Amino acid sequence: MPDFSVYAIVDNQTNEHFLNGWHNAMDGEWKGFSGVISPGEHPRFQLKDPLGMRGAEGTFGYQIVSRSGIVHGAFDTYQEDPYTGNNKVSYNPPPLAVYDMSYQTKVAGKKWRSNRVDPDGHPFDVVYTIEYQRKKHYEWQLIEIAAYSDHPVRNSRQDLITMQHTLWNHETPSIYPDGTRGSFQPNVFSYEFGSKVADKSILNVTVVPVDSELIGAQAVLFGVSDGTRVIESDPFFFKDMSNVKVDAHVIHPTSSGNPFSLNADVDWRMELNLTKEFVTRRGAGVTRLELYWIAPTLHRAFRASIPVTFLRGAVPPTAEVTAQATNSEYYQNMTKRVFNDYHKRFDTVSGTTHLVIQVRGADYHLCLRLPGASMSLLNYNGGSFNERLYLLEDPTGEGPVGSLVPHVSCMDQAAMLELSCSLRGGSSSTSWLYQAPFGYINTTHLVGVTGSGGLVNVNNPFFGTDISHAEVRDINDPSRSPFKVYVYIGHSKFDRESDGGIYDGCSGPHLGTETIKEYITNSIDAQTKLYGERPWECRAPGNVGDVIQGNGVVSINDQRLFSQS
Repeated sequence: MPDFSVYAIVDNQTNEHFLNGWHNAMDGEWKGFSGVISPGEHPRFQLKDPLGMRGAEGTFGYQIVSRSGIVHGAFDTYQEDPYTGNNKVSYNPPPLAVYDMSYQTKVAGKKWRSNRVDPDGHPFDVVYTIEYQRKKHYEWQLIEIAAYSDHPVRNSRQDLITMQHTLWNHETPSIYPDGTRGSFQPNVFSYEFGSKVADKSILNVTVVPVDSELIGAQAVLFGVSDGTRVIESDPFFFKDMSNVKVDAHVIHPTSSGNPFSLNADVDWRMELNLTKEFVTRRGAGVTRLELYWIAPTLHRAFRASIPVTFLRGAVPPTAEVTAQATNSEYYQNMTKRVFNDYHKRFDTVSGTTHLVIQVRGADYHLCLRLPGASMSLLNYNGGSFNERLYLLEDPTGEGPVGSLVPHVSCMDQAAMLELSCSLRGGSSSTSWLYQAPFGYINTTHLVGVTGSGGLVNVNNPFFGTDISHAEVRDINDPSRSPFKVYVYIGHSKFDRESDGGIYDGCSGPHLGTETIKEYITNSIDAQTKLYGERPWECRAPGNVGDVIQGNGVVSINDQRLFSQS
């Protein structure tokens, strides 16, 4: 009696299990069918023809399941060895972007055939091979990137960015970069320092498959900057040809002890989760992202919004991240930054030639673009700080930050330092300290006061324009000038008996390693006879009892003009 059976082998060349096997026989009976095929296995089973002149016809299939239990696709087959008519083999493959499915057949007495079966001859063998797709690459497209800004931020055009907003869209990719400085759509994350960055740093990314072979495939989207994978999505499936919204997490750094930023061009890429094979991107996919991570609580001056120009100067880049840090370490870093990085120079002509106006009974200094003028509505007690003027670049917009208006007072430096420190510690992270009298100063460095060899020694802060007069050898020389009032920053709430550090970004710099008593001893020249000889300049050297905690910065960029009362 002729044998019209089909003998089938399924060769599993993947790392997944073929589970939940099913079979159906329209003619005949399946013998030895295996419902589970593990990686590397290739069981053989028979679709036995029935008695009589009918032949064999049947189907079977499996789900493809990873070790973690995720279903990555399915396949089914059809085979027929009829009594009359042609032999037939066909299949519905798993996702073609991930898997390659093929078959070989051999009819009794004939050669093996690839992906076809001889139409006549009985019985026949069929071997189905399922392996990973290594030959073909398919395409996807980046559509949009959005995020939720936990803090309101104002871009360099003074547009307010708040809550959910678009960081990039494929239809208008050129409108987002802000020159070489960043993006017109910055985003600010509220961050608990030391926690896992990826937990709350989420970008909402929309992608779409270009090729239908990606349907059913599980992929991972990621972003690369300077050769490092900095953003990565959870694995997701392409269910059809429509847009897919993916949550992508910032994964580098994993955590940080300080505020930090990612301001870079990010190259978006995709890989198949199982095979790690790249999926080819079609169209634009390098996007400018400007992201910041700062404290959950804001300084009162930032309640309306945080200027992105301020963040660009104050927030360290990812490369400077430290996993663990303290407030004092961060304040020390900010003091160095305020002293060194903003192209400022202490006004040595006259630190007191400010236009004074009355605001609620206190003397405030109106912004003047003159040597010696504070660039803010600030007095010894604090006030409104014009950080926009402080950070202005040269007219091209590409010059060094802060270079357009270089001259500063101690109040300007204290204001910039207070706001910078608040990005880690919140509104009350430091204390604004003013001291009157302060006195003649011991030899030190003042911000930006340099000669041909770098910073010069200074014990005569208002020496004018002749750098040779910056340091007077004779401490009793009447040409020396004192600070009548001086402002600096304390660590947290001020206490005259506290051992909390003092931070000074105008002179020194002083990096929080001194108590208030040590700072005064190290800063003030108490030995000169000029206090007695020139009391109208300064009647006595300042001491701890002369230090007062002021209000500090109450607002920023206040452009209102107040009339004198």
